[in-house]
Amino acid sequence: MSMSVDIEIIKTKPEILDYESRRVRWYLNEWKRYKALGYDSVIRLPAGIEPGKPDITDDEIREAVKSELDGNLADYEAYARLFDEAWVAMREKMLPVLKQLYGFEPSGRFNVAPTAYGTGGGSLEKGGPVFFRLSKFRPDVDGTPITEIEAITDEILCHEWTAELREHTALD
Repeated sequence: MSMSVDIEIIKTKPEILDYESRRVRWYLNEWKRYKALGYDSVIRLPAGIEPGKPDITDDEIREAVKSELDGNLADYEAYARLFDEAWVAMREKMLPVLKQLYGFEPSGRFNVAPTAYGTGGGSLEKGGPVFFRLSKFRPDVDGTPITEIEAITDEILCHEWTAELREHTALD
């Protein structure tokens, strides 16, 4: 059995608009929990969308996302290219190391959604796309920018691949 990891980046404007709108709704629904965890200062939302404001409709969210998306579309496209380049550079060297580390041959198919919103990245639901915040909106860690290789390692290689193994354990 050969190791196969496929990563497909969501690139079309309609898909990006749809995923971004759902992501903003998710963070609004989860705002109290994230605020209690101290993440409220790193969560980015579209202009005009304020957590805690009652009755924000899905249409209002979609319009707010759409108004920013047009101005950032080139950033989404550039990020898709940057992500592809980082993945190609690391795929060949990382997969054999992961086989040794995890004890199984890594395989899987992941959809990646570039995002301007929410936290730095991660998936919102099991089997859903893995979100990666656009570089220009990503917060630094201790004053240092996070590279795409670090983001891929964290979100896909550490979290997504091992999610089922960690489920219902202390590691989860």
